[in-house]
Amino acid sequence: MTSFVKNIFLLPIVLLWLLSSCAIPLFQDKNIDVHHYLQREPVAENDYFVIYHLPDDYNHWNILTEMTNVAKKVRTWLGIDPPASPVRMMIFSTEEPDGQHLLKRNHHRHKVAGLYRHNNRVLLATGQATNPRFLTVLRHEAAHAALHDLQPYQNGNLIPFWLDEGTAALFESEINIEANNERLTLLHYHLAKGRPLDFQSLIDNPTPRTTTGILYARSWGLVACLYFSGRPVKLYLDELFQHPQNQSELFRKILLANDESLEMFETTCRQWLIKKLSKQTSQL
Repeated sequence: MTSFVKNIFLLPIVLLWLLSSCAIPLFQDKNIDVHHYLQREPVAENDYFVIYHLPDDYNHWNILTEMTNVAKKVRTWLGIDPPASPVRMMIFSTEEPDGQHLLKRNHHRHKVAGLYRHNNRVLLATGQATNPRFLTVLRHEAAHAALHDLQPYQNGNLIPFWLDEGTAALFESEINIEANNERLTLLHYHLAKGRPLDFQSLIDNPTPRTTTGILYARSWGLVACLYFSGRPVKLYLDELFQHPQNQSELFRKILLANDESLEMFETTCRQWLIKKLSKQTSQL
């Protein structure tokens, strides 16, 4: 292992800080009057997204293109039909009061934050257009929006955290595993310390009380392994919506091979992730 890679592994706190691209909201945006914005004429729109608020110097075409590409990729992967109506969006600069509110409530120190409210299909985001993570956060939220269009909401949100955030984390980077992937680097640091991926605990805790950078990274790792090994995630979700109480049982039944245990799958995934990290570091 090169000294450069060793130095990377000595920066877990920095990486944990950087990896909070999407926070689980602990509030209902009481200080953001969404209906006020929805009464306006749209700034820009297509079949997937409609922007109701955007600072004047932001490129709406670039934003719509990036987010629509992600939405289409998630929908293609899971066989989700195009949306019946576009997701409604408000994007704020960090100088606007509503943008500052989002940053404060989501505890984002790198001045960019996003939130998708699945119950009314509204996407809120804030950040400066020049911030390198701005489009990353928008792609992250676009993936959430596409994934949640698969689910019926009569019984509330049934998509487990690991699949929801893991999918958004995978598609925020446009499914590019090796290219400067912070989640992969953090996950490898975790593994190098002898800590397990512990997929069982991810599956058994679909709505964790607290979230951390490593929890996002482990969820990303699980979804990345499922995605690149061609597991039937859509079938798993279809069954989960019918039988939400049997998450662990359904995972083993649908997402594992007949002779494969969860421990075997985790070992294979761990080896694959370490191999991917070696490719990433060789490109630095």
